[in-house]
Amino acid sequence: MTVSSQLIFYLVIMSGALKLVTVDNFAELRKAIDSVADFRLRIVYYSCLALSLATTIIFYYQGSQPLFITSCIALLCLVIDLVIAVKGNIPLNEQISAYFTGNNAIDLDALRIQWIKFITYRGLFIVTGMISLLAGLLVGRSR
Repeated sequence: MTVSSQLIFYLVIMSGALKLVTVDNFAELRKAIDSVADFRLRIVYYSCLALSLATTIIFYYQGSQPLFITSCIALLCLVIDLVIAVKGNIPLNEQISAYFTGNNAIDLDALRIQWIKFITYRGLFIVTGMISLLAGLLVGRSR
């Protein structure tokens, strides 16, 4: 739920707000968030990945086909989210961290657009995974 709520927040609210602030404020905000959240989010994400994998394996051995299929979809969505984060957002965060006011060598506006694009994709995958899990619970309980 933590992963989902964080990305849904970025998808629905924060991505729009980040488009409205100046690039200097965007860089300052990203630096502040990364300094606090980086280690914590790694723990949350890898715990979520481990729990999702364990849940998928349990549903497989229980023979619960709807829950197994939907947990596979959710696990796949989580893995895609992590790949986008590692290949997209994290490298951009490193570039954003190197930015300082007046630095013309870094096109921060282009970085911001890319960063928001990646976080939007991540949010869409996580929402898809969450909907899949909810559908699995509804279908699994009706049987």
